[in-house]
Amino acid sequence: MLNAIDEALLALNRVLMGFTAALILVMAAVVTADVIGRNLSIFAVPWSAELSEYGLYLSAILIAPWLLRRGQHISVNVLVDALPARAGRIIVVASELLCAAVSGILAWYAFLATLRSYSDGSLVIKNIVFPEWWVLVPLTVVFAVLTLEFLVQSVRGPTGPAKMPL
Repeated sequence: MLNAIDEALLALNRVLMGFTAALILVMAAVVTADVIGRNLSIFAVPWSAELSEYGLYLSAILIAPWLLRRGQHISVNVLVDALPARAGRIIVVASELLCAAVSGILAWYAFLATLRSYSDGSLVIKNIVFPEWWVLVPLTVVFAVLTLEFLVQSVRGPTGPAKMPL
């Protein structure tokens, strides 16, 4: 069962990472086109700033589970490295369970905010008008994925460069 969950998380992380890479490519292309168009007085892309604003937000959150899986997230291991392996493992597992709990709580509150935004019919009104809940759904999903990833790592151990002490 753990292997099936782990494989599903890996596949989802790859999709999120691919989407993030594509999003960054699109942002770079649109901003470049906007700058060239404005400097040559040919055209402007008035929504390029908004695309960048929401694209940066999405790229930062969507990549988080993939970075966690690869051990490339921020981690301070000074205490863990100084302890005997067994004590270090206990601290790592405890911190992963704490992070899973925090991520789960954040996923829940993001879900509630998404529901409230949807039921209120809240809109983001700028150059592009769209429902506010569109911005909140990825936050809910990512924190749910992070919760599962932390739980799996607490059992399996981390992957990537930041291996768990034996």
